[in-house]
Amino acid sequence: FILTRRLRSETITSTASTADKLSWLLSLPAGPTHAVSYKTQNFATEVKRITDGHGADVVIDFIGQSHWDRNIEALAVDGRMVMLALMGGEL
Repeated sequence: FILTRRLRSETITSTASTADKLSWLLSLPAGPTHAVSYKTQNFATEVKRITDGHGADVVIDFIGQSHWDRNIEALAVDGRMVMLALMGGEL
């Protein structure tokens, strides 16, 4: 999950691997405002586009190594990344 707070608006972008999962995430009552496929899109580029170049204030990562570079690229200046799991190998 990628969280960005800018002024009075809040943007939450979630990533998933399939269109069905992305649709499900967007259908949740308290779900994300945006959803990006990490299989077919560069989520760092999408986060920058969604936030008008600001980037994510918070990145919450469950995967690890395979997403590390894009997570760092998606972060805003002074952003924070939280590693909740390392399902994708060592860092």
